[in-house]
Amino acid sequence: MKSHLLKITAAARRQGRMAARDIYLNANVNAQPNILNAGTPSRAISTLLPPRPLGPPVFKTAVYKSVGDIAISVDIYMPEIRRGSQTPVMLYIHGGGWVGGNRADCSRLLLIRFLQQGFVVCSMDYRLLPESTFKQMQEDVRDMGLWLRSKLQAEVTDDVSIDDEKIVVVGASSGALLAMQTVSSFFLIPILASDRTV
Repeated sequence: MKSHLLKITAAARRQGRMAARDIYLNANVNAQPNILNAGTPSRAISTLLPPRPLGPPVFKTAVYKSVGDIAISVDIYMPEIRRGSQTPVMLYIHGGGWVGGNRADCSRLLLIRFLQQGFVVCSMDYRLLPESTFKQMQEDVRDMGLWLRSKLQAEVTDDVSIDDEKIVVVGASSGALLAMQTVSSFFLIPILASDRTV
């Protein structure tokens, strides 16, 4: 049984994107015991799944806001492919039920896909419960929007021109709720005439 698990795990690594179910169905299951009887379902399934892709490297970690002596940071990921003269931005807001999580808790596959499309990806921290309120979390996201428009360009390399008109905001779980609220908070930010030509 153990050798059968090893064969399927090795096949999963070789196949990469092939679905774990397909690898299992293509294995010689008639000659081997059923892998789904391997003790616990989670143990059996984890041996079938291909390894998670490595996350992209963080280009830079910057502080976008300070509250008292607490610095709140954002990780910046740079695309390998430059697309045109203006580079769009994807902001990722982590989940965690408003009580946990951090900017490193992000979907690696999602980050990779946006980077492949030429987006600069930013994954932010925000203040959490119970030390802060939901309103303060919303303020952090609003302040992140201001930072993206006014400071992100200075944090990236010279060959990238940030398009602050093309910002996509995504999130997971509680971060998704905060992301949905950016429709009002990002677009109701007063923009001074000196910041932009009308």
